[in-house]
Amino acid sequence: VKLEPISADALPQKANILVLVGGCRGTEESGAEQLSLPSLRRTIEGVRIKQYKPDATLILSGTDWQRGCDIADIEYKLITQWTDSLTGIQQLNPARNTREEAALYYRQYGNKDTLILVTSALHINRAIRNFNKYNISIIPAPTDFPFHSKGISLSAIIPDPLQFNTSRSEEH
Repeated sequence: VKLEPISADALPQKANILVLVGGCRGTEESGAEQLSLPSLRRTIEGVRIKQYKPDATLILSGTDWQRGCDIADIEYKLITQWTDSLTGIQQLNPARNTREEAALYYRQYGNKDTLILVTSALHINRAIRNFNKYNISIIPAPTDFPFHSKGISLSAIIPDPLQFNTSRSEEH
């Protein structure tokens, strides 16, 4: 998969745009602060692509089950705050992971239209494999690149400290 932002000339005449979940920071924050940085970047990329293809359906997906956030709902509220000119925005819920998102997308939208799949560059190949199981034609739209022209970003190699709490074992 070509790991660069999608350009307007690469977009088909008819397509859906699916923004996959990227996590949330918690429920105390408001607006964009609720989304993890990958989620925010994916949302912005989905809106950018939608502006190239105003007739496309923008589909927001995901729930962060660990933190109790309905990310698709948060994304939808943000987008409607940013602009009132976007129409054709839907939500794909509930899905806990990419495998479930692929199955749910197929049940709701089928595989007739091309799917522009927005997710982090590190996850794009795995996401494509999940959607290919349903013979869905994919145009990858990677974002949230961990590697930049100046080298590796620190966040690509240092674990997120918020995730340590979810990976520890509890003694009984």
